[in-house]
Amino acid sequence: NSQMTWSKLNVALFAGFALLSAATTVPVTLVPTMALSLVGSELNNSAYYGSDKFFSSDISNATMLEVYDKKGQTKFWIPFHIRTTSNNISESSAFASRLAIIATFATALGKFVNGTLVDVVGARRLLLLYGLCICCTLFVLRHVTTSNGAMVCCAAVEFCASILWPAAVVILGSHYANETDGRFER
Repeated sequence: NSQMTWSKLNVALFAGFALLSAATTVPVTLVPTMALSLVGSELNNSAYYGSDKFFSSDISNATMLEVYDKKGQTKFWIPFHIRTTSNNISESSAFASRLAIIATFATALGKFVNGTLVDVVGARRLLLLYGLCICCTLFVLRHVTTSNGAMVCCAAVEFCASILWPAAVVILGSHYANETDGRFER
């Protein structure tokens, strides 16, 4: 009985699914980093700090902030720019939320399509094909420079990853049900 638990099929499925599951977590864990690097860091591009306007001869857009030292005796004047736009939602947060929506939609669509496709084409073929697609998509994601490209890559990874459990059910069900033709397993 212990020999059935760790058969070659179970070990191969476990290793393959572990690696594919790890690969699909990459875009999820990198969403904050992608949001800051693709859309722009809110801190570095803030209208409050870091503007070259403060060091120009025209400081009409800056307000001078009065600051004292620790002893409270020496006064310093620091230019402080007041934001004039009413957009309080940062672009990186909006990107991250759009990415989450698109990835969730791609996963739902993939579960709908791939559940049937596993029975028609075959679980092993699709696992191989979708595993290669995940690898290629992660490689493309590494070289993407736009937020729309990152969203498409993350959606493709989630779509391809949605085949993992339907394929595992078909492979294990075909293997342990003593089915002789392996019709769904192909």
